[in-house]
Order: sequence, then structure tokens, then C-alpha cells
Amino acid sequence: MTATITIGPDSLTDPSKQRQVLEYLEYLKSDPLGWATCLEKICTDSISCVEEHFFLLQVVEDFLKHRYITEGEDPTVREQIHTFLLKWIQKLRTFSDLPPAFLSNKMSYLFSVVFALDFPRRWNSFFTDLFFSSGLLESEVLSIFYLKTLLAIDTEVVDRDIPRSKLESERNTMIKDGMRDMCINEVAESCCRIMELQRSSKVQCLCLDVFAAYIDWIDLQYVANDAILQLISQRIHNEDTFESAVELVVAILQKGMPPLKKVALLQYISEKLNMDQLTKVDEDSSDDEMRRAGTLLNSIGLVLLECYSKLLAENEQSEASKCITALESRIPRSLFVFQRGDIEQSELVVDVIRAYVAYLIKTPTGNDEFFRQVVSIYLNKYVMPDDLEVDREGEDEIDFHEFRKQLRQLLSLERCHLIVEALTVWTASLLTQNATIRQREAVLNLFQSLNDVLPSTLLMPSSDGEVPAIGQMILACLLQTKLDGQSATVHLLFFEVASRYERILAKKPEPIVPLVTAAFLDERGIAFPNARVRTRLVYLFSRFVKAHKNTLSSLVSEKQYLDELCNSLLVKYNAAVEELKEAATMVGDMGVERRNLIVQFMCNIITYAGRISKGFVNVSVVEQCGCADSFLNLMSVFLASLSPSTLALLEPLRPYAHRLVVCLENRLLPVLPLLLSSIASVSNDLDTVQHLLIFCHQVVSKYKKDVICVGDQLVEILTKSAQLCEETSGVSEYVQEDSQRGLLYVRRGFLQLLVVCFSNEIISQITSEAVVGRLVESACKLALCCDHASQKLAVTVLARACVLNAAWWESILRTCLQVPMMQHIHSEDAASTLVSRLHLHLTKYACKFLFVFFLLFIPVFLRKQYRVRYSIFKMSNMNFHLVDPRSVRRPSEDARLESLCLFGCSGSPAACPLQRANSPHSHCLQGKGTRQPSYSGQKFQRVS
Repeated sequence: MTATITIGPDSLTDPSKQRQVLEYLEYLKSDPLGWATCLEKICTDSISCVEEHFFLLQVVEDFLKHRYITEGEDPTVREQIHTFLLKWIQKLRTFSDLPPAFLSNKMSYLFSVVFALDFPRRWNSFFTDLFFSSGLLESEVLSIFYLKTLLAIDTEVVDRDIPRSKLESERNTMIKDGMRDMCINEVAESCCRIMELQRSSKVQCLCLDVFAAYIDWIDLQYVANDAILQLISQRIHNEDTFESAVELVVAILQKGMPPLKKVALLQYISEKLNMDQLTKVDEDSSDDEMRRAGTLLNSIGLVLLECYSKLLAENEQSEASKCITALESRIPRSLFVFQRGDIEQSELVVDVIRAYVAYLIKTPTGNDEFFRQVVSIYLNKYVMPDDLEVDREGEDEIDFHEFRKQLRQLLSLERCHLIVEALTVWTASLLTQNATIRQREAVLNLFQSLNDVLPSTLLMPSSDGEVPAIGQMILACLLQTKLDGQSATVHLLFFEVASRYERILAKKPEPIVPLVTAAFLDERGIAFPNARVRTRLVYLFSRFVKAHKNTLSSLVSEKQYLDELCNSLLVKYNAAVEELKEAATMVGDMGVERRNLIVQFMCNIITYAGRISKGFVNVSVVEQCGCADSFLNLMSVFLASLSPSTLALLEPLRPYAHRLVVCLENRLLPVLPLLLSSIASVSNDLDTVQHLLIFCHQVVSKYKKDVICVGDQLVEILTKSAQLCEETSGVSEYVQEDSQRGLLYVRRGFLQLLVVCFSNEIISQITSEAVVGRLVESACKLALCCDHASQKLAVTVLARACVLNAAWWESILRTCLQVPMMQHIHSEDAASTLVSRLHLHLTKYACKFLFVFFLLFIPVFLRKQYRVRYSIFKMSNMNFHLVDPRSVRRPSEDARLESLCLFGCSGSPAACPLQRANSPHSHCLQGKGTRQPSYSGQKFQRVS
């Protein structure tokens, strides 16, 4: 792309132009001189609008961030960048108003990037060349841009929230040292002059923000003097600038210094700013005054506590006592802000109150009255204000929940007996018939989170079964909370509390457990209109049933609740099936969206059924509750609707089937044929076949020889899996693609199922010998793959097969000799060692049937071609002599045996696998002329 395009205000909003603009942007970024082209257009005013200006600046930014650090060593390139910045400043002096915020912010950022890369080594006169000699004090526009640039430099160099590399950290340290040595005092003086000459509120706030940002760099004498404090005092009373002025005071107080010096600084600032008047609050104080007082009280209190700790460590007892006295004189004002202020104002003083409480906890004579006051305020603040909605998830509600987290941290520091007293009174006042939704939500939310902030001894029953006071309050809360359907949050919190404190309910199950169970099962619980609540409650119900199964099992008269639940799921599911049939006639995107929505609803119902079944551990429990028939009916209905068009149902149906195998045991056997055939009919890809094999493995392991009733289905699944394993291309040991990984899992699942079928001796009972032979051939092929797990399983299958039928010895023997010679088998590798051991075990079985064959061919073959030691004949409890091979063979077998190759190549050198290793075809016995070894009288060494 060489032609330029015109960029206008609508270029990024018009879809027809947006792609062209973005492609042109990438072209300029990739062009080695694209940045220079952009600089030229900006400097020569060859741009049509501010949007194009901003567009070109993105190209310059890309160059500065990725290439300027190296290309900037070229004086020509560096001069071009410096000239661009100088011309932009000169042009800015002619503006009566600052450019749009997005443009001026981008330029200030680019200035900061150039400063970070060039200062001090390549451009130590950065501020002098650009700002100090450009009439900075006369132009308000230039002053604002200068201050924005200083803030951008602080972000680029100092901001600790931005992760940086080691090189960037070293660079930033060098920059800060260079500024302290060269220009930080001039920067501070220029800000003071701007604050005196430029009277606009925007300039004043920016100056104060710059001082606060650079406070650690500037000598204390430049900011903590009469002149500066006078300027701060004037602006701290101005409603437009007081926030920035307060932040500057806080930054000055937080500046690092020895504790005695910091205490003296605090006293000096308090006198100059009349801090007592600034932090004075009463009923008539405005919101601005409350925020100002809260910020200052919090900062001063934390500074005093910090100085107190350091002075104690330095054994300055008298000065430390003065710090505590000064803090205690301000605590009542902090409590007033905490109690009377709104959420934002109360949050300002939480830190100092929490720190003071932590200090009092360590003192032997803590003020219990203060603790009671703090807990009381805390509990009252925990109730959501009237301007917020309990069920809404807006920004204000999220902020309030964050404020609650800080309150809970404060509660964790309080003395336990005071918490119990306050909670008793507070809970009793809120849990009344006239309690509002906000009050009920506050109580339930607090109880739901108490387990995270209080020790378990205050909540959970003791070893002798006694329920503590807070536990009694939780029980009373569950009994008295009114669930009227007005708030989804209240309903959800009610069941969360019931599930979280199951140990308390287990100690006193009556009458709470039956009441909570009934609430779970009606419109207050899993029939609640809100889908999010229903989804969570199904899980909580399964937990609740599992925790209280002994109590619920005795409620025989209440078992109809479970039947009703299953029946309601059945009715809902059948209705969804009918709706799906109607939606099938709809065309277009609306029809597709409708069908997807219905299928998702059906998936949710199957998920609910699976979660309900998690409450049962075996068939006896299911029979006691009378749910076995209901679960089986649900399964039949689910399977009837399973088809390729509703393949999404398979995802929740699999875990439901797994659960029924566990909890129904033999009751599931009549449904198993339909279950396996239905799932197998829609399992046509690697992922679905893999999960089907896992399920079959569970079924065979569970029912063993009882699975003969589903023998046809098992054989079909095994055959289908074997074909899938053989038809798909080979897989390397370290696979990355999902399809290759899926093939690995299918292979492993197929072999695991074969192993369990052979181990339980059912393979010969469910199919013919020919089919088993084909499966064994598949196992032989998989034994030669390069996945250790599959190889291990395949060798295990062959060991089982070799015992059952000697007819497969030829392929098994060929495989067992090839396994240890594969390239990925190494003696140092643990997985390879495990495969080799299984291979030796398999060879022992093969030798029982092929002893004569081994005597004829293996010694010559191994000695001449592979030089493999006789460890392959490592067999325990065997001690035998080699005899003359010709005395073993019958004459009728001479021709067949002499022309037989061990690898089945029938004497053809072209077909022999050893040709891959450039080995001669001498292992094939091609006639009577082949030399036969004589081992008469020799003996193998017995290996123990």
C-alpha cells in the first residue's frame, strides 16, 4: 500500500472507511520511514482535522516505543524527534484554547516517552529547551500542557502500579537521580510561579497534583515553607481546589523521614493550616467539609500511629505518648465521619479506625465502650442505603459491597464478647415481621460471611454438641426470615446460609431442616422465577441433602417432595420437547435462536436431574426415598429426545448417566442397552467417542459379567473406536492440536476398555473369536505408537489376549519384539522402563506357546542383527537347555519354517522392516543353504 488515504471525522465510525484507515495505519507502522512521513505532515500543517492528527501520532508513538531506543542513537533521527517536539510547543503558544483532551493527552504522553528515553544522557536540557524558554508563565494553554507533561512523566517513570523490567527500573532510577541533580528545583519553582500567576481552577489543581506527585523528589524546604503552605491554605478552602490541596497535604505527611522530624512537620503544618478548624465537623457540615475532614483525619491518624511505633522502637516513650494523645483527640471526629457520612465519606476513615482498634487490642486496658460504639456503627452501616437496590448490580452497588469487605475486616479485630452482644441486639431489631428487604439482606449477608472473619469457636458447635450464641442467632435467622419472592438476593442468601452452617443445623435439625427442605422444593427455591437463583439453588440443594441425609431419610412421609421435583422436571422437559418440534418449522435466524434457547433449557433440566442425584450414594438410599423409578423415567425421556440435531444434550446427559451408575447400581441394567446405543448413535467425533469409552469403562468395572446384557452395544462401540484409531493419522508424543490430543485420548480410552473387558473375562462371552482377533490386531498396532500411555495399555491387552488364545501368537510375537527397538524407548526414561517391563511380561507368555520358534530363530536373529542381550528371555522359575534345532523340527515343517521371516516379510528383502536400518536381509531363512547354528549342550544363564 503506497497511496495515502483521506482521514476525516467519520473515518473511524464509517464501516466502509474504517478498514482502509486501519490498514493504512499498519502500513505506516511497518514502513521504516512511516514515522518521518507523519512528522512531516504534522509539522507542515498538511493535516485536515484533529482526527488525522491523532491518527498520525499513533504511528509516531509506535516508533518511539519500539524503535527509538536504538535508532535514536543516530543524531539525525534524534534531531528530527526533538525538532518535532519544539515545533509542536511553538505552535501551541499560538492557540487560544488547548486542543481536544484526547490530542493534548496523547502529546503529553509522547513528550514523557521521549523524556524517559533521552534524559539525561541524550537530552539533559529537555525542560529548558521545550518549556522554560518558551514563555511558559504567560500562556495558560502552555502552562496546562506543561503540567500535564509533568504528570505523564511521573506515570512513565515513577508509577509503581505499572509492571516494569529490570532495565526499565534501572533507567527510571537514573532519570530520578538526574532530575534531582539538574532540574527538579527549577520544576518546583516553575510550578509555584504558575500557581501564583495563573488563577484558573484547572491550572491550580494541576499544580497541586504535580507537587503531590513529585513530593518524594523535591526537597522538603520547597514545599513545607510558609509561602507554599499559604498557597495551600488558600486553596484548601476553595470548593474547586480543596481535593487537590488535601491530597498535597497528605502526600507531604507521607513523605519519608525520621519519626521525630515527621512529628515536628505535622505540628508545623497543623499550625499553619489551622488543622483543628479544617477537621472540625458537626451536624451542619457540608459534604465537601466531611470529605476534607475525613481525608485529613485518616492521614494524620495513620501518620501518628506510624510515628508511635517507630518512637517506641527507638525508646522515645515521652514522644510516643504525645503521638497517642494527639491521635485520641481526633478519634471522636473520625467516628463522627464514620457514623454520619455517606458510604464514600465513611470509607475515608475506615483505615484509621481499624488501625486504632488494632492498637487498642494490644493494650491491656482497652476501652470496651469504644469497641461497642465501633461495632454498633459498623452494624448500622452494613445495611444498604435507600438509594441502592438489593438486586441491582450497578456501579454504586458494587462499591457498597467493597465497602462491606472493609467493614468485615474491621469486625475481625473486635473483642469476641462485644461482637456477640452487639449482634444479639442488632439481629433482634432487624428480624421482625416488618423488616425491610434491605434489613433482611444485611442480616443474611453478614451471617453468610461471618465464617470468614470470626474464629470457628464462635460459630460452630463444640465437641460436646453445644451451639454457641452466634450459632443460635443463625438458627433464629433461618426460622424468622420471610421469603416472599420480592428479592432474588434474599432468597439466595437464605439458602447459602443454610448450606454453609450445616454443622449447626445437624446438631439441631428440628424444625429447621424440614422447613429449609420444603423451601428448597417450592417456589421459594428451585422453582424461583430467576434463572440465576435456580441454577445456584440446585447445587446448594444437592449439598444440603448430602449433609442431612440421615435426617431427611427419616422423613418418609416427605418423600413425595422428591417425586414431585422429578415429576416437575419431567413435565418441563416434555413441554420443551413439544416447543422444540414447533420451533423446527420456523425459518431464519429467529428459528435458529429459538431452537438453541429451547435446547439450552433442556440441558439445564438434565443438569438439575444430575445434581439432584448427587444427594444419593447407593441404591438403598434411592429406594428409601422412592426416587429410583423417577430417575429411570427421566433417563428414558432424555434419551428419546437425543438426536444429531440435539447433540448439545449429550454434554449434561453424560454426567447424569455416570451418577445413575453409582446410585442405582443394578436397577440401571434394564436401561443400559438403550442408554449405550442412544449415546453411541450420536457419538461421531473424537470428543464424544472419548467420553463414551470412559462411560463404558465405568459400566464394565461396576457390573463386570452382568454387562453381557449389553454385549452387542459394547462390541459395536469397541469396533467403532478401533476403526477410528486406525483411520486417523499417527500422533506424535508431544501433541499440540486439539484433534491430535483428542485422538490420543480415544486410543487410551479404547485400550482401557479392552483391558477391563479382558480382565473381567467377558470379551469372549460377548462376541466371536474373529471380532476379538480384529481388536487384538488393533492393539498390536497401537502397541507400536509413540505414546507411552497407549503403549503400556496395548501391551497389557496383548498379555491378556495371549493367555486366552494361542492363535494370535504370530502378531503378538512380532509386536513384542518390535516394542523395545522403537526410537522413543530409552532406558533412562521412566515411562519407557514401565513399557519395557510390561513387554517382558508379555514375552514370557508368548514364549509358553512359541518355545520351539524361539529356539530356532531368536538367538541368531538377535545376536547377528540387533545384538540385544538375552534379557528378553528373562523369565522367573524357568531353567532349560538348548538342543539341536533339527532334532525338534518335523520334516514336513522344514520348508515352511526355513522360509519364514520373523517379521512376516515372507523372505522378501523389499518388505522387510529391517531395510529401514540398512541391514541385510540375513534374518530371513531362505532355503536349505542357510547356515543353522548349533547350540547343542549349551545352556542359558538363569536370571533371578
